[in-house]
Amino acid sequence: MHEGLPPDGELPPGLVSPAQDGLLRVLYSPDDEVLAEFRRWEAGVALDDLDSGCYRLYPALYHRLRTLAPDHPFLGRMKGLFRRALYRNQLLFRWAREVLGRLRAARIDCIVLKGAALVRSIGFSAGFRPMADVDLLVRPRDARRAMEVADVRFRTVLDDVAATEAHLHLRHGLSVMDEREFEIDLHWRLAGAWAAGEDPDAPFWETAEAIDLQGEPALTLGPTELLYHVLVHGLAWNAVPVVRWVSDALGILEAEGGRVDWGRLVRLAARYRQRPAVRVALSHLVHRFGAPVPPAVLAALAPPYAASELAGFAVRTRPWASPIALEEAMVLTAARLPELERRLPGRRRLVYLPDRMATPRAMAWIRSLGADHLCEFAATAPLMAEARRRIVESAQWQRRFDGAEGALFRLDLFHDVPGGGRTPVYARVGRTEDGKWAIRTFATSLGDWPRGAVVLRLDATMGFLQTSILSLENAMPQPFLPTWPGFVAAAVAPTLPAPPPMVR
Repeated sequence: MHEGLPPDGELPPGLVSPAQDGLLRVLYSPDDEVLAEFRRWEAGVALDDLDSGCYRLYPALYHRLRTLAPDHPFLGRMKGLFRRALYRNQLLFRWAREVLGRLRAARIDCIVLKGAALVRSIGFSAGFRPMADVDLLVRPRDARRAMEVADVRFRTVLDDVAATEAHLHLRHGLSVMDEREFEIDLHWRLAGAWAAGEDPDAPFWETAEAIDLQGEPALTLGPTELLYHVLVHGLAWNAVPVVRWVSDALGILEAEGGRVDWGRLVRLAARYRQRPAVRVALSHLVHRFGAPVPPAVLAALAPPYAASELAGFAVRTRPWASPIALEEAMVLTAARLPELERRLPGRRRLVYLPDRMATPRAMAWIRSLGADHLCEFAATAPLMAEARRRIVESAQWQRRFDGAEGALFRLDLFHDVPGGGRTPVYARVGRTEDGKWAIRTFATSLGDWPRGAVVLRLDATMGFLQTSILSLENAMPQPFLPTWPGFVAAAVAPTLPAPPPMVR
């Protein structure tokens, strides 16, 4: 056990539910123990009221039980889910085949990833592995052209220069969805958004193998790389735990275990700073399911780890809304800024953080980055209460902004920055989804709206260092920050003064 990691064999809290864990034990128990495990499991759950992570395993459960318990009353429901998965996967593969054909016509190499790769590479029946998307990998140099030819739905990003730039430089890929809620996920950085170098995915391309998807030629990952990707992608927190990675990894080891190059797997984990994730995942497979992983592999993946490896593991495996530790922010930023500067040299930087993180140490660190800051105040903050009072009681509010969503005020207030300095306070007025008025208040060192600047968001692990590029009116490609169409005007306009004292 290492500080920040779970004990051997266990997963971080929240990465598997009790119902999911029991179902996996049913799926991977010895044949003579399956029925007993199943009866124990079903006694503690409602078979028709489980989370989506369990339902995605139901076709595999049907495969396991159809001969062992052919008269079970729920078997028909599981068979229906198998047939539905088989039908929908064929429709999804048809769309993917069309995309692959367009990429091939444009001479763009493509690797099929994850579910579709597992189905075609190791013999999974398409009905036993439900899918909602097909993941495809192209090289970074081909990413823009791939979006142009793959599907017209990518136009929503390509038609916005800032959005395109943000995706190409700061993301690992982009998804599009059709009217059936199928997705094509186009990746151009399989090793992660922050993997360094011009061609960080070279190891995945070196060992890629030929397959076909409904008659369309393509490539898939070699067994070692396929296992690596399943482990790293699977070991991440989700609102509904996604444990299908366990089934996928065990399937790879059963079908292709003799072809897995364990030394290469260890080297991949070290190269991409994923040793904690790979070791935790493999340890769980060994202790919980008896996976045939050589002990020397777990030893080679053991601590000590670099600080950036531990911080990255912590961020990926904690709930999305968990507070971020400043130490984690500093470590990961230091690891990622050189690559950011290589991709987007000379860009202004803006750090977005909640007021609870605006400590003297944090502000000093932000200044050391040469960055501006934007600090948003919680609803309970005194400055927020004062901003609300001034806006609600101001005659200017009634005269100029009544009914104008997105109205921005510069207030006659200042935020005393921890560690020195004062920054002006702004408030944005808008409506919530239920139609009520809402106010967001923030202070910033910005004097103008820095179009093209890079934003580092420090308020939640889901968005942590998932950087954005600021367009003229908001943050692209996702609204990580409040949008302020009037920021430039508000910055130079007269401030909204405090309302006159009430006469009693």
